Amino acid sequence: MRFIKLTIEEYRARALPFLSSPARFVASRHCADLLTRDVAPTQLDAVVVPLVGFDRCANRLGYGGGNYDRFLNLLRPDAVVVGAAFREQECTHLPLEPHDVPLPAIVAG
Repeated sequence: MRFIKLTIEEYRARALPFLSSPARFVASRHCADLLTRDVAPTQLDAVVVPLVGFDRCANRLGYGGGNYDRFLNLLRPDAVVVGAAFREQECTHLPLEPHDVPLPAIVAG
């Protein structure tokens, strides 16, 4: 997973292509000329985590592969972590595995 530092000015101006037209994957070669800076997970103050499904215990079903589960363990303890979902994604039962990391909060609307 690659994370880049984004200033509030860049965000508000939608100065980066993936903000104005997000894609599931942006190749590194597309980011090479954007003057972005790679950051370590420990430098992040907040992370919004995507999910396929969630339950009332804040467990999340991701997209497979355990990428976010591994990544969440690299964050600072004081980093804000929130899952983003639609209410329709709430499940009564999820197929959890030992490596699954529950989220501190999930915002569903």
